[in-house]
Amino acid sequence: MTKREKSAIALSVIFLGIGAAISMYYSKWHFFQRSGSLVVVVGVWFTFVDLREKVLMTVNSVEKLFKNEKQKLEEYLRKKEKTEEQAKALIEQLHDALFVKDLPVVVEDTRKRLKFVESSILIVGTVVWGFGDFLDLLYCRC
Repeated sequence: MTKREKSAIALSVIFLGIGAAISMYYSKWHFFQRSGSLVVVVGVWFTFVDLREKVLMTVNSVEKLFKNEKQKLEEYLRKKEKTEEQAKALIEQLHDALFVKDLPVVVEDTRKRLKFVESSILIVGTVVWGFGDFLDLLYCRC
């Protein structure tokens, strides 16, 4: 788990804890309900910031792969004299290695990682925002 993911989860728990504490003190659970909206804000913020970072990481990964493969290709072409047709075939292999094989793997890993944390934070925040005041019914009876 990244530092940013831990921060988003911690901030969400803090908002929920403060909302619950205020609600218990005043016996009015709409304060807890409002904390759910703040958790949704944290989730949206995390999604925006982390997604931008992950996209940059994906682009950097592709650039790094491209540079490595390009160097291999240049070395290979230097060692052997190749025809234009052979050079085009090698460039096609380079393209396939980067954009057909490696890029989808990087993108899928990024998508899976983001999906869990973001979804969890947004779901909890939305449920609390929508139904947090119902705890008033439970809390008063206990």
